[in-house]
Amino acid sequence: MTFRKKTVYFLIIVFLCQAFFVGVASCEKARPSTQDGKKIFDNAQSLLLSRNYNEAITEFKKLLVVEPDFEDTYFYLGEAYSDKGFFDEGIYWYRESLKYDPDNAQTWQRLGKDYELKSDFLNAAKNYYVCLQISPNNLEVQYALKFVKEKLAEQAPKETSAQINAAPADKDSIEVSAIYFYIKS
Repeated sequence: MTFRKKTVYFLIIVFLCQAFFVGVASCEKARPSTQDGKKIFDNAQSLLLSRNYNEAITEFKKLLVVEPDFEDTYFYLGEAYSDKGFFDEGIYWYRESLKYDPDNAQTWQRLGKDYELKSDFLNAAKNYYVCLQISPNNLEVQYALKFVKEKLAEQAPKETSAQINAAPADKDSIEVSAIYFYIKS
């Protein structure tokens, strides 16, 4: 195994561990307002920590019925689906989470990672760029963006060299409307 592959695997492991522990730690910041909501949330969090994703998803969906405006539920549904390997569902719930908190860099980062894991490198780059506009010193996202841009360049025609510029105009635009590919002949 080459040094580059080892480095990539190491960084992926570090990212996943950090995302998991940061996600769990942020549970402590916000709590549901009702007793039923708190009980369901604690159970769902415990299930997520023990990697019982199906049960965690069921509990988080119950929490949506009890407290539909508890914004963290949407993020944790995205996390549960993503950790389960259902990236499309994870993306859906992360986008729902952004409706409540569009400046959450962690959500943008997880969106980028889900798109990257789906090999949708263009959308991964868009979400990583937005994350970096919110949190410009995030080294993990900087590295992930570099990796994604390399993958985009690999997908360009082999007979030309490609320079990829996928930077969105501002962090407020969830969907980036223009992606430019400059291909040198």
